[in-house]
Amino acid sequence: TNLSIINCNFTTKIDFHTVINSIWSLNHLVYCYLNGIYGTWTNFIAPDVTSLSMQYLLFESGCMDWDVLPKLLKNTPYLRSLNTDIIDYSEPGKELSVNTTFTLTRLSVYMRVTTNTLSFWKYLPNLSHLTVHMERFYLDGKQWEYIIRTYLPKLKIFRLYMDLAADDCNQ
Repeated sequence: TNLSIINCNFTTKIDFHTVINSIWSLNHLVYCYLNGIYGTWTNFIAPDVTSLSMQYLLFESGCMDWDVLPKLLKNTPYLRSLNTDIIDYSEPGKELSVNTTFTLTRLSVYMRVTTNTLSFWKYLPNLSHLTVHMERFYLDGKQWEYIIRTYLPKLKIFRLYMDLAADDCNQ
């Protein structure tokens, strides 16, 4: 089953959270596309319920904080593909146990990757496709090589896009 919600206005964070929980409660939902979520709250809110059927999530024209991602992955254990913007400078995965791994195989993110996010990749050893759009904060080739060799043994396709501003080149 597929679900698309496009151009939807939520007046409160509670409204959006209620809808997210309702979506995750749909028993046969495999593909979820959320685009044009607007109103007083546009950041993704992790569900409180678990979806055992959802495999694909596209959250466009909105964003997700790093600290929401682990809860989303925990409550969507069969998620195979995620496409979203990740913002925030918080460190991901603080509450994850050492033995936690996720089934995610495809990840496409627009994000600010910093050295604080390096350890999060160890929770995604099944990634085979990774697309990263980076803005303002950059990891060099050696750091990406370390991430891939150490944490992403199944990675087959890696796409890296970096948005450079003129002042970034002077640093």
